[in-house]
Amino acid sequence: MYLTVNRPGDGYYANQFRPIIADGSGKSTGRLYESKWDAQLKHPVFSDVSKKAGISIEGYGHAATIVDINKDGWKDIYVTNDFISPNILYINNGDGIFTNRSKEYFKHTSMNSMGQDIEDLNNDGLADVFELDMSPPDNYRKKMMSMPESYQSYELFNHYAYQYQYARNTLQINQGPGLGQNDSIKNPVFSETGFLSGVTETDWSWTPLITDFNNDGYRDIIVTNGFPKDVTDHDFIVYRNNPYSTASKKLLLTRFLQSRSIIMLFKIMAT
Repeated sequence: MYLTVNRPGDGYYANQFRPIIADGSGKSTGRLYESKWDAQLKHPVFSDVSKKAGISIEGYGHAATIVDINKDGWKDIYVTNDFISPNILYINNGDGIFTNRSKEYFKHTSMNSMGQDIEDLNNDGLADVFELDMSPPDNYRKKMMSMPESYQSYELFNHYAYQYQYARNTLQINQGPGLGQNDSIKNPVFSETGFLSGVTETDWSWTPLITDFNNDGYRDIIVTNGFPKDVTDHDFIVYRNNPYSTASKKLLLTRFLQSRSIIMLFKIMAT
């Protein structure tokens, strides 16, 4: 069993570039548990084998899928991470150890990666990868939500050896194994076709499910999305950074106490 971990760090901003902790000591590092039958207890017992298996790269994990992505007979693990922490593709070496090969398989990924699903979307027998981000489809919402791009950001991707990431959904179509010198078989080649396939922009999205909903022989995609409050709206961010310019401290304190009373009421009712 692979367990994603999303634990904010102490003392640093999640979207700040810095060296990736890849020795297993990072607080937000996923875990791999091995199941073994316990004859005395008469049920399986799970033990943490993360470090032994090479599961050691930190990231703000949102989802993980276990699938044989390169068709070598061994199950691999794909992990989508939020913020700028790169996604991880743990390829199973067949000896109990996994190696991250995301940059070898994918030219780029989503940035604020949320949920994902891995299925054969075009009926060619190969595993395709669909992962979500938060890009809205209309121009107005884009301007109200999107952060500015900069050349320095991409230089930092290179400096810290991060994988290139873009704030939109990505659809990685598996083109099959690549060919090397002397007709040697290489890693699968993936083409990112999100824009061409019309699935790039679904706003604040959480997780996809790929299945054939209408029984026509082709797999479809459903995306769950939505958020109670538009906390990334630029107008709201300006207000939050300087709330006293639009309301008095007394009014803000009153609103805070009202919301706190409602929260406490929910807690009492739940109890």
